[in-house]
Amino acid sequence: MLGKTLTAVALLAGNAAAKIFYAGVAESGGEFGVYSPTAEVGFGLPGTFGVDYKFIDEAGIDVYVDQNKVNLFRVAFLLERLCPLETGLGATFSETHFSEIEDAVNYITVTKGAYCILDPHNYMRYNDPSQQPMTGSIIGDTSDPTAATTEQFGAFWGELAKRFVDNEKVIFGLMNEVCHPIVYISWQIC
Repeated sequence: MLGKTLTAVALLAGNAAAKIFYAGVAESGGEFGVYSPTAEVGFGLPGTFGVDYKFIDEAGIDVYVDQNKVNLFRVAFLLERLCPLETGLGATFSETHFSEIEDAVNYITVTKGAYCILDPHNYMRYNDPSQQPMTGSIIGDTSDPTAATTEQFGAFWGELAKRFVDNEKVIFGLMNEVCHPIVYISWQIC
């Protein structure tokens, strides 16, 4: 009995001494402004920065870092803003929207010295975020002729990674809330 008690105390003491390296907050906003009650494709796209969506709140970041010692921020965005429907998913970006994301990333990582997770908030879908997660074609669904391919998805990530290759504080979240069985097949193909 004494041995079990000492083991339990040792385990608790070990856990109490553990250091938490990452403490984070999700900065939602870059994925907003596109909901359509009538499922109107393209509704709210691209949207107006600072009105329909915003990637981060700098004052909020300041409070989290300076007062609460938070050092990790998830920055969510829509693929359709970075890769407009006119050009499709891939390595061709809207430079306007990329610049807005880059400004957010640089504020978090360079100005504040924290880490940033870039996270497309698309549920593994592309081309119609009007009523996510139920609208839009599933990336990699070969039975859907309007779906983006896994190659296009790979090209997107290749381009984004290339643009942030020199920033060691950028972390990539491949996709927010993948929520369809066919996606697991897509991931195996990638």
